[in-house]
Amino acid sequence: MAVGILVVLAGCAGVVDDGGGQGPTVDTDGDAGEVNVTTPDGELTVYMLNVGQGSSTLIIGPTGETILIDSGDWRDDGAGVINFLEAKDITRIDHLVTSHADADHIGGHAAIIEHYETDGDGVGAVYDPGIAASSATYESYLDAIEEHDVTLYQTYAGDTIDVEGVDAQVLAPPEGYLANGDRNENSIVLHLQYGNSSFLLPGDGETASEEYLVETYGHELNATVLAVGHHGSRSSTSEPFLEAVSPRVAVVSSAYDSQYGHPHEEVLTRLDQRSVPTAVLNRCKA
Repeated sequence: MAVGILVVLAGCAGVVDDGGGQGPTVDTDGDAGEVNVTTPDGELTVYMLNVGQGSSTLIIGPTGETILIDSGDWRDDGAGVINFLEAKDITRIDHLVTSHADADHIGGHAAIIEHYETDGDGVGAVYDPGIAASSATYESYLDAIEEHDVTLYQTYAGDTIDVEGVDAQVLAPPEGYLANGDRNENSIVLHLQYGNSSFLLPGDGETASEEYLVETYGHELNATVLAVGHHGSRSSTSEPFLEAVSPRVAVVSSAYDSQYGHPHEEVLTRLDQRSVPTAVLNRCKA
């Protein structure tokens, strides 16, 4: 049973909670989103990193195992993520998850593999949906996997990531893919359960991905914390999806003054109408 959950997120100063005094509290003042879930068996910590118009999430399990989902934009080449990991004394990435191959999600993968394979305790395995990109960033990522002989799993719905004490389920993409193999629509979607608290991380999934998730899992999608899909784009976080997930807190990762206008007001309105406290990483200047 979860006996405590604290959510601390970067952005404008301020505190947001669910209004009932029992649920997650969002303190928007820091360098990264931090979620601590405490149970009698230990603690799960989830960091949602401030990487601008990109995405990166670090999960530390109750025994110290690590999952890193994505690594930010290619222009940073992993520097900010590596600095954050080192500041948290992370010496090994047990599970490196590629939600999808876009360069704003795998921008630091090659550098992170090189860093931990050369100067740390290695990378245990990489999980990838298996849809290639034509970018130099993607090629560098594959080269790093090959150079350091890191185990690579092509990952689909029904797979799990084996983290002691945490139920980490892959909900998408299905084998055969959605939307003619569109990369966003075939993002790896993870659902994490620890105690009574849960997290849904849908990558850049849009209409096809969300429709598949709702039709396949229904209210099993329920999550305490939702990482809002596709940086808060209006093409994600639909009403049926929110109805199924019923989050108590939502988090958006997007750049300050995003060139795409993220997060879109339609998404923030949909969350507000459901009284879901929402924190936007990088919404304000540092």
